[in-house]
Amino acid sequence: MYVDDAFVGADNESEAIEIRNQLIKLLSSACIELGKWASNSSAIVEDIQAEKQKEFAVEWDEAISALGLKWTPSGDSFRFEVKVPVAPKIVSKRSILSQISKLFDLLGWLSPVIVRAKLMLQDLWINGVDWDSPLTGELLEQWQTLRSDLPDLAQLRIPRWFGSSSQTSWEVHRFSDASQRAFVAAAYMVISGQKSALIMSKTKVAPIKTESLPRLELCGSVALVRLLKHLLDGLLLKPVSVHCWTDSKVVLDALKGHPSRWQTFVANRVSEVITTLPGVQWRHVKSEDNPAACATRGFSSEQLQQSSLWWEGPEWIRNDWRKVIDRFPVDVSLDVVNAQVAVEKKVDENQESQSLSYLEKFSSFPKMLRILACAYRWRSNAVKPRGNRCTGHFTAEEMEAARVGLIRYVQSQHYEEELRRLRRFFSELEADYSIRFCSTMRSTRLFCQRPVS
Repeated sequence: MYVDDAFVGADNESEAIEIRNQLIKLLSSACIELGKWASNSSAIVEDIQAEKQKEFAVEWDEAISALGLKWTPSGDSFRFEVKVPVAPKIVSKRSILSQISKLFDLLGWLSPVIVRAKLMLQDLWINGVDWDSPLTGELLEQWQTLRSDLPDLAQLRIPRWFGSSSQTSWEVHRFSDASQRAFVAAAYMVISGQKSALIMSKTKVAPIKTESLPRLELCGSVALVRLLKHLLDGLLLKPVSVHCWTDSKVVLDALKGHPSRWQTFVANRVSEVITTLPGVQWRHVKSEDNPAACATRGFSSEQLQQSSLWWEGPEWIRNDWRKVIDRFPVDVSLDVVNAQVAVEKKVDENQESQSLSYLEKFSSFPKMLRILACAYRWRSNAVKPRGNRCTGHFTAEEMEAARVGLIRYVQSQHYEEELRRLRRFFSELEADYSIRFCSTMRSTRLFCQRPVS
């Protein structure tokens, strides 16, 4: 019988030996014999029977696989094993995706490099590159630069132990940032006066549909609280306090008030941030001190290794950061946010008026229907044999199709979000994708004796 490896930690050697003995005794009761042993302390494995240690020997400096990483007991550190295959003769979107998917970074430690790969894939989709079409020009150069940089990730060494124990008081500090291409959340463990270290991070590329930077910053804040909740749920040793930092004053101001004062997009995300972790404190950080900005900009492997800001956070966070908090004032006027909303609303109205302006060119509704019915007939006749094409006066079905098509188009301009949500729940909507009023009498079974109700 074969089982996966078990990874266990303890505050000291005696506790680790006790856990080891309990594990051996427990599995022995089921006639399961443990195999190889490895530890960063020789005292924990030296008293195991010599013959077993010979048979399942693990060298002191041998790297052991652990959740996609390599753990070296001698240095008690993690490293990444990046295998870049031989470059294919033809570089295509398919081959690029195959190589990028092999970059396993469970905790997001390599986010400043991985985000470059994600953006590379998005660029391929934006440019309409087919799966097997050869890459040329700037996209090919961009991929070759990224590919040649990946092997250097194997030089990273990340300490396994953060420095905390069951007797240690520590805090969690989370940072979020966004650019027009991506938004990032990163979590750090801070032991006041001693050290700080990156725990995990999460990156997402921005939608292809252009969004304003304040909206993307808000999306970054949502990603931050989601990751923070996931982190806190999985920790055995809980922090004494949790703090969230962002360099967007607009986001901080939006979080001050009730979500109802904002439009739907902002209100939904503000509500999630507030309700997911209601006790979390939000503060402002300067952009140059925000470690999440490292991932939104993207790093080379060499820059990642040398960036103390990414691995440890800003220097002041390891000291008494409350003394320097006054240099991060937050006094954003609501006019700034409302102006941003007003600008976006005005742009939407302009786009809407342009898309519907051509309807005003028709002198009457019947004439508009006839012209649209003519267009529908032409489209239908284009795929039919010459002998089966429709001619003559428009039929009632053609006029009805034109009427439904016109209503559907106008509603799509005014009720885009409502239609999207309705399609998820009402299959009847899929017939013509239009919103109509339907009485509840349709779903009520009435007796013939009561034809009127």
